[in-house]
Amino acid sequence: MPVPSYLLPYDFSPLTLLSYVLVLGFYGVALLRMPEQDRPGPGRIVTFTLGVMLCYAVMQTRFDYYSQYMFFVHRGQHLILHHLGPILIALSVSENLAVCALLAATSGVDLPDSAATLHRLVSVRGADLFLALAADSF
Repeated sequence: MPVPSYLLPYDFSPLTLLSYVLVLGFYGVALLRMPEQDRPGPGRIVTFTLGVMLCYAVMQTRFDYYSQYMFFVHRGQHLILHHLGPILIALSVSENLAVCALLAATSGVDLPDSAATLHRLVSVRGADLFLALAADSF
């Protein structure tokens, strides 16, 4: 079997393909529309793309076929889909964006205007944020 045929979808799902294309497309458009100083670095962009592409690879390539018949391949698929891929995607999020979103969602604090305000909010509200997130997860 030629090597490129391993990359073709084993069980083609148009909805899955569409969702991955939309996620990568929206990410690309957002990067182009962001101001230059707010854009994540190249490492974060590569990390996000790698996380998404790893998830796609284990869901839509011949890897999925093998995971149905070999348990250790299935465990590798599980590791990538539920642990490695999401961790890579989460690591690609900007710290300011993540902290602002968490503060706004858990404590109703408005988004800060500057990095100094952000640092003050994080240091003062860090314990409250941790407790709120811990309470929501149980």
